[in-house]
Amino acid sequence: MLTDFTPGSMTTTKTSIVYTMGRMSEINMTATKFKDWTLTNESSENIVTWDSRVAFHWYLSVIVNPIIGLLGIVGNSINLYVLKRNGLHKPSNVLLYGLAIADICTVATAVDVVGILSQFPMKPGISWGVLEFDCQHTQLASFYLNFMRVMHFFGIFGANVSPCICVLVTLERIVAVFLPLKFASIVRPKRAWALLLSVSILWLAFTIMIISEFRLHYEYLPDYNVCFCYYRIILSETEVEVDVVATWLAFYVSLGIIISGSSLIYVKLKLIGIKRQKLTSSISAHSSRTTITLLTVCLVFSVTQIIRFPYAMFTLPFESSTSKAMYSMFLETTSYLSSAANFIIYVIMNKKFRIILKSLCLSN
Repeated sequence: MLTDFTPGSMTTTKTSIVYTMGRMSEINMTATKFKDWTLTNESSENIVTWDSRVAFHWYLSVIVNPIIGLLGIVGNSINLYVLKRNGLHKPSNVLLYGLAIADICTVATAVDVVGILSQFPMKPGISWGVLEFDCQHTQLASFYLNFMRVMHFFGIFGANVSPCICVLVTLERIVAVFLPLKFASIVRPKRAWALLLSVSILWLAFTIMIISEFRLHYEYLPDYNVCFCYYRIILSETEVEVDVVATWLAFYVSLGIIISGSSLIYVKLKLIGIKRQKLTSSISAHSSRTTITLLTVCLVFSVTQIIRFPYAMFTLPFESSTSKAMYSMFLETTSYLSSAANFIIYVIMNKKFRIILKSLCLSN
């Protein structure tokens, strides 16, 4: 399955998104920033030719992304266990618990078993894979596309919730660093749970709105004897406006808060380090380690989002639609890496996490 989960990238006025045999293309390209991009030109050459774009897509969607997805699911599942074992009485643990769930939703879309089978073992001379679609297999195609719909539900939900939780983590650390004496009275576990629930409900409603507009279509091309089965999304003007607001909230606003907040915390920690040398610091070393760990999580997220910024804001001067498609696929992989990286961050930077993980391994 090939998608770009950047909020807002899927929908524009009078634009239909077409999911064809696990590939994504756009038609009716009016008022959209992806003006001349088509991942699947409806021609016999692109259907059967093993070119650089098809090869790049194949290796990412069949090999690289599923591996990242599996590692991400396992890693984030371990995160959930360790965080629960460590105790969810800390607001930071509550937020990281919610982030792990959102990341699992995101990376799960990389393990699209049905999508992989529709392409494997596609190679030169073989159009598709084990699940070959044609006009005689409408039930199979319908199952595949409905499965894709479910995968998109988790992907869109997780990709929108994760940035908001990173914002909450940043704000929680700002209070911990700048108001350490009032931290316990301001930031409480129940309030953290309430914020997580509010964010989840908000983006659940948005995800349902998008997914509910999926419509299954069949189109037969007699010149090539091919039947295309795809979902088309057409949003109303009001839904497009909601989508634009969601884009700003989940991408631009959240990224701005995370970067600016993390910068303030970094400067404050530097000043605290100077004071600590004079034995006047009011913040414990444990609190500083926790802050550094959480800032690293936000940093990795910010880096993977910043590289999306030119693609989301501008029409980049690609020499061909193939280059643009390959760049989009690369961005998709970076989003999976971001969601799968937190386990490695915790292992490297958090001693208590390593202790609990070691006890888990020894007990088994």
